[in-house]
Amino acid sequence: MQPQDKIGKSSWMIQESIKDTVDQTVVAAVKGGQIKIDQTQLPVLLLVLHSAIEAGYGKAFKVFMREVADALATKEKPKKK
Repeated sequence: MQPQDKIGKSSWMIQESIKDTVDQTVVAAVKGGQIKIDQTQLPVLLLVLHSAIEAGYGKAFKVFMREVADALATKEKPKKK
């Protein structure tokens, strides 16, 4: 697996971890009464949050991978003496 592929996979795993954490936090807040919504609307709220996270990730990922490619290309260039 190429370094860029490994980095891409790792960043995707970070996104999934963020979604899991958001789910746990929102569910706990609803159950604890910090957020007052109808329990039947919770799956819809979580879906909206997941969509927002994925959209933000999609935009940021392109820039991130471009920066990774630049960093890897710079590292691979032999240094002039």
